[in-house]
Amino acid sequence: MNPLLNLQDPTTLNFQYIYNLLQRYKDRLKFIDLRDSISYENFHLPISLHICQDPNSSLNINLKLLTKEKELSRLRRYCIIISFTEEYETLAYSLMDLLTDLKCKEINLLPLANDFFRRYSFLSDYRIQKKDLPNEIIPGFLYLGSQQHAHNRDIIEILGITHVLNVTIGAANPFPGLKYCRVHVDDNESEKISVYFQKAYDFIDNALESNIQGKKTVVLVHCAKGVSRSATIVIMYMMRAVGFSLNEAFAFIQKQREIIGPNAGFIKELEEFEKNNTEFNLKLGRRSSYY
Repeated sequence: MNPLLNLQDPTTLNFQYIYNLLQRYKDRLKFIDLRDSISYENFHLPISLHICQDPNSSLNINLKLLTKEKELSRLRRYCIIISFTEEYETLAYSLMDLLTDLKCKEINLLPLANDFFRRYSFLSDYRIQKKDLPNEIIPGFLYLGSQQHAHNRDIIEILGITHVLNVTIGAANPFPGLKYCRVHVDDNESEKISVYFQKAYDFIDNALESNIQGKKTVVLVHCAKGVSRSATIVIMYMMRAVGFSLNEAFAFIQKQREIIGPNAGFIKELEEFEKNNTEFNLKLGRRSSYY
């Protein structure tokens, strides 16, 4: 299957967004789990706050006890995720209304919770409980992160990374057995990152073709911090492979990894890239709705 097709599936994109929220907020997150006890015990996140009650009854919870917050107004400081299965949908929306009345602003719903936990079962792995993970850009295929991610064996193994695009001048490629490609560029506005666009595109695209042909491939693109250089490369790839405009690609990737910020010189090169390449040989139809 072409991994890019996942970008057309709203459920898969919501799962990806929730996964990336878990990376963004870490200690500023309340993950509320509305499922039956058997499903919960079978799999749940260590941070989960479980609500166990009859799905056909009215919502009846003590939020202070559940969230361990003496003042409920403190919940406004958190990103709140409400995960639930179909039979708990009414309770989930009642809980969302309650949190909205408390003026909580960052409330996210995660329906089909069991499917999410199957897709991201690695989140329970003890090796990454306190680790920041790279952000997923194309579900199950493309991640954007930092040098720290690329040098962490546990992260490489748990995410099943097979290809690493190293967008630095000097960072090591430490793990034999992975396929590496280096883009020798510094994070400097005078650098010409666009001279490496074709090389970077070909590396990711070859991994994509292998995936389409049935070989499991997963790509990590990184620089030092996962902010400027690597983000520029991923923006370029999404423009060319998917057909996003520069603004669309930037917005989509920033939604997944909030901290991206290509320097002004790289932005100018992306603008030139867009101007000079109005049509690409796309893997999918041009400018479909992906988000």
